Amino acid sequence: MAVLVDGTYGKAQGAEKGAFVARNEQEMKKYDDIVKAAIGFDKNRGDQVIVENVPFETPLEEMVAEKTDYLKLAVSLLKYIIPIAVILLLFTMVIKPLLKTLNAPMTYRMPEGMPSPGAPAGPGGFAYAPPPVPVDISKEKALSIVNSNPKQAANVVKEWLQE
Repeated sequence: MAVLVDGTYGKAQGAEKGAFVARNEQEMKKYDDIVKAAIGFDKNRGDQVIVENVPFETPLEEMVAEKTDYLKLAVSLLKYIIPIAVILLLFTMVIKPLLKTLNAPMTYRMPEGMPSPGAPAGPGGFAYAPPPVPVDISKEKALSIVNSNPKQAANVVKEWLQE
């Protein structure tokens, strides 16, 4: 059987206040006898008793303060901060402009040549532009217009060819 006995702290002469002071031989012999009597010690049976004097408490001066590991703390915090930042960026850069675009009033411009919305509907319920009214110009009248302004006539022919 093994027994551990605590010493005293700073009570012996010459010891610092709070320092461990081991028990003397007389006290250790007394504890040894008490233990042997309690267990019914018999040397013929092969019983063994060991009584040791050890400090149970560590003085505050000997205790080293554990240093804070700021890197581990930062990594553990980033584990939660990064997903929150990604969600905020996604919301501000993608979702908010998308919602703004979807909620904006839509304006439509009618292409040229299309009738206005108030125009009368034709067959099938669709609005249509009235056909252009043909102008009756004689050959002599057309030649006189071309001769009076040849550059404008050339531009009209070019536009016709491009269409």
